[in-house]
Amino acid sequence: MPLSFTNLHFTPVRDLGNGGKSSQAEIAQLSVNATGNRVINTRTDKTIRVWKALQLGASSPSVIENAHRDIPRILWNTNTDLSFASVGRDSWVKMWTCSGRLEREIKVLKPHGTAVLELVEYSTDGKVLCVVDIDGTVILYDVADNYSKLALIKLVDHVNDIQWTNRGHDYLFAALDNGTVEILHPIMKSKTVTVSHTLEGHKSPVTCIRFDPRGRFFACGTKEGIVSLWRTSNMLNYRALSLVDQEVVDVEYSRDGSYLAVAFAQETTIKVYDCDTLEQLYEVPNSSAGKSEFLALKWFPHRANFVYVADNGRVVEFAKRDQKIGK
Repeated sequence: MPLSFTNLHFTPVRDLGNGGKSSQAEIAQLSVNATGNRVINTRTDKTIRVWKALQLGASSPSVIENAHRDIPRILWNTNTDLSFASVGRDSWVKMWTCSGRLEREIKVLKPHGTAVLELVEYSTDGKVLCVVDIDGTVILYDVADNYSKLALIKLVDHVNDIQWTNRGHDYLFAALDNGTVEILHPIMKSKTVTVSHTLEGHKSPVTCIRFDPRGRFFACGTKEGIVSLWRTSNMLNYRALSLVDQEVVDVEYSRDGSYLAVAFAQETTIKVYDCDTLEQLYEVPNSSAGKSEFLALKWFPHRANFVYVADNGRVVEFAKRDQKIGK
């Protein structure tokens, strides 16, 4: 086992919330900001909890109650470490401060029907906000222009995940239920967005997608349990992980691009792989999924530190390497 995963110290986050009692609702989302000083988790009781990372579990979080009907996605604003956006299977995008104050909310309108938003994603330069409706409609907003509507496109199928590339706001990758990945190209000057390319080859829905921080690769998780790995230089699939026959629900590169964590939908623990060799390096203890929600692992800037969903979806666990053992 690499030194990075030896002598890890695990601390369950003591989550008492506003009522002073431990929540029994399952965790739905988990996120760490860019500098690693804040952690967010959401639960199925419609709450959002914001923690100071240095006091994780030692102090109470800021709790936002009844933020949405449900909270399928939260996302940090890439322009700041102290605010984030949420969507909740309703028509609203909401922007919050870490103290729990609602800064802004946007009513999303579609040409036909009522919006039911499932995904939200800031571009890496923070200039464009993307939201995705349950019917595959992707809507882009110009952040600098007071979040004015920039462009809209209706994709051919349900979008399970969406990610911007590491560079600015030129390309956006959408993981679809039909097994394809649509590459979207927004043009701010003309206020348009088009599908520039479609990646094919998956035999089941693409459930999640992530780019490695170095910009070399991206990983796609699928419902049939395969993680396909692609080169950004030529958009070709070069390898795949297929060791577990269960739906992949989360893939997450470490902040330095050395490791890839893969989480599954059923009774399988989160596994960590070496990005260069694809050798399995570590299996995260007590990290099986809950009944109604999926599990996830999110890395801190320090390569070996992470938080993850533990105890069948009920607890956030903080894993930190003992610094006395070496670096």
